[in-house]
Amino acid sequence: MSSSEGKTITVIGSGLIGRSWAMVFISGGYRVKIYDNQPGQAARAIHEVRKQLEDLQEECMLRGDRNASEQIALLSSHDDLCQALEGAFFIQECVFEEIEAKRSVFQAVESHVGEGVILSSSTSCLLPSNIFSQVQNRKRCIISHPVNPPYYVRLVELVPHPETLAEVMDTTHALMTAVGQAPVRLKKEIDGFALNRVQYAIIAESWRLVKDGVISVKDIDLVMSEGLGMRYAFIGPMETMHLNAPEGLEDYVQRYREGMKRVLNAFGPVPEFSGEAAERINKVSLCVCVLYCFYQRLYILGLGQMSSDFANQVHKRYEKLGYFNEGNGTLSPASSRASILQFFPSSTITRRYPSTCCQAVQTSFSTLQWKPSCEKTLAISVKYFTSIKYFILD
Repeated sequence: MSSSEGKTITVIGSGLIGRSWAMVFISGGYRVKIYDNQPGQAARAIHEVRKQLEDLQEECMLRGDRNASEQIALLSSHDDLCQALEGAFFIQECVFEEIEAKRSVFQAVESHVGEGVILSSSTSCLLPSNIFSQVQNRKRCIISHPVNPPYYVRLVELVPHPETLAEVMDTTHALMTAVGQAPVRLKKEIDGFALNRVQYAIIAESWRLVKDGVISVKDIDLVMSEGLGMRYAFIGPMETMHLNAPEGLEDYVQRYREGMKRVLNAFGPVPEFSGEAAERINKVSLCVCVLYCFYQRLYILGLGQMSSDFANQVHKRYEKLGYFNEGNGTLSPASSRASILQFFPSSTITRRYPSTCCQAVQTSFSTLQWKPSCEKTLAISVKYFTSIKYFILD
């Protein structure tokens, strides 16, 4: 019998992160109860999960050993908190990022579960000592911060409360590993955890370089996507240092320590991320960068040149959504805002720049031509591309 057999996890909150966690857990064979305090919302979430799993199965991208129907059978929806918590050994909270909302959830949950049930939060920035401040037994509390979208990006940051037991960290780490995630342990709580501290350092220096006129928005993004990002997708910063000098990390810091310190001392203050600089950067079409760079990624993956028949099929998909003028395949200057929002329903960028999104799609077809080694492979990639409407652009 597998370690997940018969075990139940409760997911509190049925939004994007809650649905994603549910998909991850059922892929590992766990029974999952989704609870939402809005009547009917959890049931609607299951309907959405079913559609996504069926699509993933169709494109051979479904995680786990079970098929889509078998995974859906492990999922149930609940409007009653007490029923949702019954029998669960692990609770994953996924409500919106507001401290009082999360505190009230854990207060309510604690009164319905036994002492051995682990209470886990998906927060991306709130400290465990703040979130769990009103929980009586804080020894079983932990942060399990996923990276969006959890189903595709497997990192999970495990952040303990100062009172968290080592066995709670071990059990959570084992659970995340068992369902195919890649958990990392933080030894103590710190504002921003690890991922966001690294991410914010990159954002801050990128912002300063653009603000000071050193580099354009497009080119600083290329510094990451065509440089550091390509490297760090395979090895981390410490491993990079170790491999970048003949005698390893000690040799690296011996060689480059003074240069690193000189550059780091030249960094400016923390940006305000507002005012004229924000307005100027905001005018640059990030949507074009996202779509164009995604297609470049496909090209790098060796998909070659797209066959004309398959290109026409993809083109028709966008044409059906209203991206192009009927018949001639060119962009409509006054493209339907509604059709854009149908493709990217929740994107702030598309709400602000619908015409730019049209241009991005047209640019992708006109500047990059591919012939996939396997049309199925490209179909899967295009399918993943369409999923970024849920994950990347907000």
